[in-house]
Amino acid sequence: MPKCCVRFCFSTSTKSKDNEMLFFPWPKKEKITEKWLHEFAVNCNVTGYTKQFFKITRNMRICNLHFESSCFSNETNKLLKDAVPTIFQFTKKVIYLTMTDSSYNSYVCLIFIFSQHMNPFILMWYPYQLL
Repeated sequence: MPKCCVRFCFSTSTKSKDNEMLFFPWPKKEKITEKWLHEFAVNCNVTGYTKQFFKITRNMRICNLHFESSCFSNETNKLLKDAVPTIFQFTKKVIYLTMTDSSYNSYVCLIFIFSQHMNPFILMWYPYQLL
């Protein structure tokens, strides 16, 4: 099952057909790969890119949400050969939920909403005094 390689993007191939989630491999041409890596480096707070730990693998995919519409051919949903991912958005909304257990310990949970196309990212429940 393909999964997007961008950190905090939770797109997978299990999405409904309505959303038309597409996944693309990294380019084989070195010049284009360098452009992709540059975009990942510029947006490292979202992509998770670090030169030391980021390794491109054969199975690594990126979803269509990170490409502008001009990166796709008009007739098909194929990615143009010189397309570079440029859309790396961080959270649109953060929801804080609080709860108290039977021992009256307070906990908080942070839920990050990135866009209507991505699943919310839910952090674990944390003791309130930690935040």
